[in-house]
Amino acid sequence: MTAEGEIFRTIAHEQLAPIRVVFGFQGYADEVGLRTAFLDALEAVPNGIAGPGVLPNLIICRQNAILKLNGHPFVSRRAESGEWDIFGSTGKAPFGLLLELIWTRLSNQFNALFPVDDSLQIESIAQLLTGTPSVKDGVRGWCLRAIELTKEQLADRTIEEWSPVAMTPDEMILFEIAMRRGGLKTDDNVLLDAATKHDVSITDLAARLVEDRIFSWRPDGYASSIGLPIHKAATSDGRHWLSTNADLLNLWIREKYGQDDNEL
Repeated sequence: MTAEGEIFRTIAHEQLAPIRVVFGFQGYADEVGLRTAFLDALEAVPNGIAGPGVLPNLIICRQNAILKLNGHPFVSRRAESGEWDIFGSTGKAPFGLLLELIWTRLSNQFNALFPVDDSLQIESIAQLLTGTPSVKDGVRGWCLRAIELTKEQLADRTIEEWSPVAMTPDEMILFEIAMRRGGLKTDDNVLLDAATKHDVSITDLAARLVEDRIFSWRPDGYASSIGLPIHKAATSDGRHWLSTNADLLNLWIREKYGQDDNEL
């Protein structure tokens, strides 16, 4: 078992498993209390838990929530150390998170479109539980690590705003060629010639598009589309943008530029 394989297995299971939500109607008036109770409950399980798959997707208690970051729809990055942020917490709009979970599941199941947020503000989710897959004495499991934050640290969270991926005109030319040729491949002479002509690094552009979840790495070492439609727009200042979410892209352009998106 590889760590990547176990994480993939967990995410695949999460996509098919029912959404499990726990409602707490009393107690834990603040986010710190709910986080502490969650970690204490995990520590009290004899021999530990089998992995993130056995835990609920969402725990709601008053205005606070604990959320599983399984990519449906809330996602977290793996750290360079290999740890994966499995759970986070928030102190705002927990029932909005519940709607996001339900809409995402219905959208995936029935290939349907559901209402998009009317705000570009990204949910402020604080790290709570991270982990890595492991094997001990032939038994497959997870090593989990708690992230303990104070009330002051939780209050200092930065409010982030969604934005599309910015592209220069030269990068857009290379991107368009790559889309026609199956991806950004460093052994593709047509791409190499275009990269030289437009002074764009194929490897740097590929890394940035993967980081922004527009492309993903392939086993052969090149980057190509993650499979979702990629929406392109140009704004009145001559800049170019990419996104896999057309609704958010339109909203962002209207708020920032006062114009509807202009498909290239």
